[in-house]
Amino acid sequence: MLQEYTFICLDIFNNTIHNEGRKIESRLEEWLVFLSQDDPDMIINLLHCNPEFKKIYEEVYTICLNMERMMSMFSKELEILDRNTVKLMVDEMIEEYTKMTEEHAKRMEALDEVGRQMEAKQEKLKADEEKLKADGEKLKVRKEKLKADGEKLKADEEKLKADKEKLKARKEKLEIDVAIQKERAETAEAEVEYLRKQLAELQKSNK
Repeated sequence: MLQEYTFICLDIFNNTIHNEGRKIESRLEEWLVFLSQDDPDMIINLLHCNPEFKKIYEEVYTICLNMERMMSMFSKELEILDRNTVKLMVDEMIEEYTKMTEEHAKRMEALDEVGRQMEAKQEKLKADEEKLKADGEKLKVRKEKLKADGEKLKADEEKLKADKEKLKARKEKLEIDVAIQKERAETAEAEVEYLRKQLAELQKSNK
């Protein structure tokens, strides 16, 4: 025998029925409110629309008060559960746990790799810092040597300048001495010439 089923989303129905001023308009909506609502205002509204549901609510309330009957109902429902379904759920949980364990292991391995890379980078950074420090010391030594060489060069320049001044003074003195000697030589030569002339005149007068 063919049967027709109508599926209704209770979440959408609840949002619709709670709209301000919305009333229960049909028998279907009455049953939907009964099955999905636990709001006291909605229950009172349903009882105002259809008092027949009062007996059903009273029966449900009575059943809830009878703990033995409630436990029996739940026991029967549990017995209905298929063992294969339970096994499937357990297998799915085991599979999910295995997958999570594998993902966790991969993440831990990735974290270990990142840790190793960070450690290697830190070692390299430390070595670079040591090399930079050594280069700084070398540069400092070179700077001090250049400073000393500069001071020595400056002293040599000062000494060269002083020697140059001394040489200039000696040259000037030598030029003066040469001029004096030249003047004396000219004077001596003039005297010799004069003496030669006197001697020649004396020789003539003796003849």
